[in-house]
Amino acid sequence: MNKAGLPVDETMGAEGKSQVEEIDRILSQSRFATVRDDFRDWKKRNGRTTWYSPLGVTDLRDMARRVNQKPLYVFVYGPGSEVMHASSYGHHVRVGSGRITFLSIRHPKEFSTKVRLTATIAIGIS
Repeated sequence: MNKAGLPVDETMGAEGKSQVEEIDRILSQSRFATVRDDFRDWKKRNGRTTWYSPLGVTDLRDMARRVNQKPLYVFVYGPGSEVMHASSYGHHVRVGSGRITFLSIRHPKEFSTKVRLTATIAIGIS
């Protein structure tokens, strides 16, 4: 473990790989077939898309609006954005025991929790 409490070996990489495999397993279920097929057809017509611009939508608020999930966007994206972009310094500064500790803006310690929350919400929407 390093000072941040993160493993210095391949534990995080292996955990990430197993999470991706689990997401792929879930998305391969028949109830997601229509969306998967529509997306494959779209990719054939339009070429490869970037992860941050699915189906050409570059604004997450607009995407949420288009799929009738704007309240979910406000609930999940707003606080996450504040943390990731340091709008709320309280997530990045710790004061205690006569010390001030600064955490990286994109500190990975809670990343797996955020991924699981997001995947759970995404699967629940369908």
